[in-house]
Amino acid sequence: MKKTFPQHILIAFVTSLILMLIGLAVTAFRADFQIPTTWIDNALLVGSVPPAPVDPNNVFTSTGLFFGLALGLGWVYADGGYQADGPVMKRVLRYVIGLVGVVILWMGLGEIFPRGDGILVYTLRFIRYSLVGLWVTGGAPFLFKHFNLSNFSK
Repeated sequence: MKKTFPQHILIAFVTSLILMLIGLAVTAFRADFQIPTTWIDNALLVGSVPPAPVDPNNVFTSTGLFFGLALGLGWVYADGGYQADGPVMKRVLRYVIGLVGVVILWMGLGEIFPRGDGILVYTLRFIRYSLVGLWVTGGAPFLFKHFNLSNFSK
């Protein structure tokens, strides 16, 4: 049975909320986890920040990205699908445009939105990564169709 776009939105959102609850439950369960000192020492040796395997921000990053990707797929599906074939120059141009969009959303919003912990930070992180996922699977293909850089199967 073919789903409507609003049904895709609802399914994607409910699924992302379920995954978020599972992720937050695991994060809460592992809240007292102590990172081995060798992990921290190795991270510092390469100039990296110490790893944070139970950071709740990771849950909102993953579920936001999932929601955006699923939302974009529903959008493209409702619009008839997407074909990535075509001349090499159009593919290269699509790659560059797609990458620029990801960088603008990911890095640009990363500079604007606050960092840390709290409901506002988590909500904005979810929105940021939802927009990145939506761009990748929905926004960029829509732009490619609009400027005749790709073929939709409709």
